[in-house]
Amino acid sequence: MDGQLEVQPVRRILLAICLGSIVAAGCGMWRVLPTTNANRFEGAPAIVRDRVALPPCGEEAVRGDGVVNLAGRRCLWTAYLEHRPAEFVTTQWSVEGDPITSIYRVLPGGSVEVFIDSTQDVWSARTWLRLACPGLSLIEGAAGQPAFGPGLGSQPDGECVETTIS
Repeated sequence: MDGQLEVQPVRRILLAICLGSIVAAGCGMWRVLPTTNANRFEGAPAIVRDRVALPPCGEEAVRGDGVVNLAGRRCLWTAYLEHRPAEFVTTQWSVEGDPITSIYRVLPGGSVEVFIDSTQDVWSARTWLRLACPGLSLIEGAAGQPAFGPGLGSQPDGECVETTIS
C-alpha cells in the first residue's frame, strides 16, 4: 500500500507534464524552427540560402496529377490569416516538364516574401526572383484549395515588388 501511495504522485506529475506539453504545442508555445537547409537550395543566391528560418508548413511537388500537400497549404494560409510566420515550398512543372520551385514565406506582421527558382526551366529567363508582397491572394476555383498566389492585386498598393536576384 505504501508503494502505491508513492507511485500515485509520480503518475500525476507525468500526466501533468504530458498534458502541459500537449496544451503548449497546441497553443503554439513550442516551435521547433529548422535551421536553413543550405543543401536544399545549394545553387541558390545567398539571400535564399541564408534566409531566416520560419516555422515550416512542409513541401509539395505538384505534377500533372494535381496532387497537392493540402495540409501544408492550409498551414500556410492559416498562418497568413493569423499573421504568424511560416514557410511553404512548392514545386510545379512547366508544360515542357521543367521544375519551377516557389518558397512562400509569411513574415512577421503578415507581409509575404516569395522566392521563385526558374533556373531549371529552359524556356524562361533561368533566374531566381524575389517578390515582396503585401499579402497572399486566394485563387478562387483553382484545384487544391486553398490555392494562393502572391499579391492582393485588387487592393490599393497591392502589387508585389519583383527583384531578380543572383
